[in-house]
Amino acid sequence: FLREVHVWEKLRHNHVLPLIGVCTLADALTYMISPWMRHGNVMSYLKDNEDADRIRLLMQAAAGLEYLHANSVVHGDVRGPNVLISESGDACIADFGLSILEEQTQDEYSYSSSFHRQGNHRWMAPELLMDENSFRTAPTDVFSFGRLILEVLTGEHPFPDVTKHRIMYMVVTGKSPTRP
Repeated sequence: FLREVHVWEKLRHNHVLPLIGVCTLADALTYMISPWMRHGNVMSYLKDNEDADRIRLLMQAAAGLEYLHANSVVHGDVRGPNVLISESGDACIADFGLSILEEQTQDEYSYSSSFHRQGNHRWMAPELLMDENSFRTAPTDVFSFGRLILEVLTGEHPFPDVTKHRIMYMVVTGKSPTRP
């Protein structure tokens, strides 16, 4: 939680969801506060807005990701559910739960080996599944962004009819999602 806040609080870009603040309520739980994105994620938005400009949304998400990388932030979980659509119909990168700062060493952010394996295999770069000593980088974000492009343009997540375990095998053996 604190790692996510530490990364997210410094980010200011039109295509990165802003963190407004953090609060603790009577239930003693701490919450991160961001603007409400009533259009939901990009995939939900596209189902409701079939004529939306998919390339524009991808370009905006790419601009947000470029900003993150220029500021030494690795997102770590680039995929459709983590691209939200603003009131004005613009794409914003969101969900910094798996994000890290590039200058952090592997030991500084890998609290457990399970942290390395978190994320969704449908969008994950092969090296993250193949090497237990690997960790998220800007290039693994770019790989995931390629899968996001496929997702946005086809309307389906990568490997739509394949089980999680089969996806892991396919990814580490270099198989790609079916071309549309």
